[in-house]
Amino acid sequence: MKFSCYLPVLFLAAYFLSACSPSNQGTPHAATAPSAKAPTPQFLNDPYEPYNRGVWAANAGLLTGVIHPSARVYRTVIPQPVRGSIQNFNRNITYPGRLVNNLLQGRWSGMKDETLRFASNTTVGIGGLLDPATQWGIDKSDANFTQTFSKWGWRPKSYLVLPLFGPSDERHALGFFADRAANPLAYINQSSLSPSYLTTYNRLANTSEFARQVLEAGADPYANVKYAWSYNSKYEPTQPYQAGPVDLPTLQTLAAASIAPKNKKFIESSRQIKVRIPTTGRKLKFTYWLQPEPAPLVYIIPGLTSHRLSNISLALAEILTEQGYSVVSTTSVFHPEFMENASTADLPIYAPSDSRDLLVAITQMDQALAKKHSARLTKRAIVGLSMGGFMALNLAVREEG
Repeated sequence: MKFSCYLPVLFLAAYFLSACSPSNQGTPHAATAPSAKAPTPQFLNDPYEPYNRGVWAANAGLLTGVIHPSARVYRTVIPQPVRGSIQNFNRNITYPGRLVNNLLQGRWSGMKDETLRFASNTTVGIGGLLDPATQWGIDKSDANFTQTFSKWGWRPKSYLVLPLFGPSDERHALGFFADRAANPLAYINQSSLSPSYLTTYNRLANTSEFARQVLEAGADPYANVKYAWSYNSKYEPTQPYQAGPVDLPTLQTLAAASIAPKNKKFIESSRQIKVRIPTTGRKLKFTYWLQPEPAPLVYIIPGLTSHRLSNISLALAEILTEQGYSVVSTTSVFHPEFMENASTADLPIYAPSDSRDLLVAITQMDQALAKKHSARLTKRAIVGLSMGGFMALNLAVREEG
């Protein structure tokens, strides 16, 4: 396989940072600057980790094997306006729970706003299928039992993973079931056509792509989600930042963490297949986007430990597809997905062997795509981000040699 050009593109980092930096969007107010003494979150206690990981694995299998593939079909068959109406209906019908929790939290204006919204959407909005209240500027006041328990001073201590419903803790779990008890749909006959099942599946279908990304992109998604959940549970977002001086260089550097595709549905247009790696005998996944007409094919090599579905990889893939390229997103040689399936080294740290393994993997990907879509592929190129740029340089040296 011969690539027509190699693009290490280390400069892309500067492009992204300049595009996302606060200097391009106006200087932020001092009150929104992160405090130098912002808390560093610690994991919630996980005394039930073996059980939690077992439930996590079952949930992940259900998501990737059933919910995600069926959700793609569902989103294709059911147009967005219909799915939006189902979502509107679900929010409208759960008004009693928000009313009670606004009352328990002493949010009187919230009670008023939610009552006005319910009256407007139930009548003019045809039973809640439409949302005229938002068009009329009536504020939402989302309140649930978890918020109420938090306002009353209950701080969670133990991490839990619930069957079907995912990450939680003792406060959120009780709040979740209390919210369900306050949902009028819970008291309708739970047949296969129950509105409760429909609204739940509609919600899952709208979030399945993000959930799959979280499951596949992380080296240990269980630990990553537990860490994020711990932060959200232990540090309430009522006053996340304190006033302080703005350090623009720091903010510009940290802005890299916010890079993501502009179109949240961009990932839905991707395809994913596996190729057998001859040096290991295992199969490696890759993700790709094809132009409808013949176009150059660009392989993205992400940075250190990055996954093919990481936000930075997806953002670059979106930019390239908008410019008329077909794109393949690969996984970093330092990520467990690559190490377990395509690496021949005991420890991926030696550039010559790593670049050789990467070239073998890309060659198999290219052959698979050429077999299926030869008429739609023209020239080949590689771009690399950060450490991926270094790997692209190594591939260039191998090809020239």
